[in-house]
Amino acid sequence: MYSQMIQNYRSNTNKFYTQSKFTSFNKIDEELDIEQHTREIQIESALSTLNDALESQRRGDWQVTMEFYHKLGSHDIMVTPNTVHNPIIDQLKYLLHRNRGLLEIRRLIGSTETPMEIYQSLIKALVDLIRSTLY
Repeated sequence: MYSQMIQNYRSNTNKFYTQSKFTSFNKIDEELDIEQHTREIQIESALSTLNDALESQRRGDWQVTMEFYHKLGSHDIMVTPNTVHNPIIDQLKYLLHRNRGLLEIRRLIGSTETPMEIYQSLIKALVDLIRSTLY
């Protein structure tokens, strides 16, 4: 599903750039194009990181998966407000929080941690799951 989302995003982006014959005449338009292109690069990078996280999660490597989710959460597009209202950015934020929260709960199953550690991990998981509902 996520690889299909990446392919759809790339094909739509390529269509935009190959079909566009727009030439900017002032610096403002050029700066907007640069911002748009930078945002698209950041989205591709975030989608790639999400794909890596899902792959390591599928293998059951929880520590590596959490590192990928941490990396995903530190992308610029993930920590700044989505002022351009790009639905892919909102989807990425939703998936980050949802998957990280569910992973934390999954990790707790059969855990040998102390009750206090389990409680703290459960709170982190619930916060992520609640945050996912914002997107």
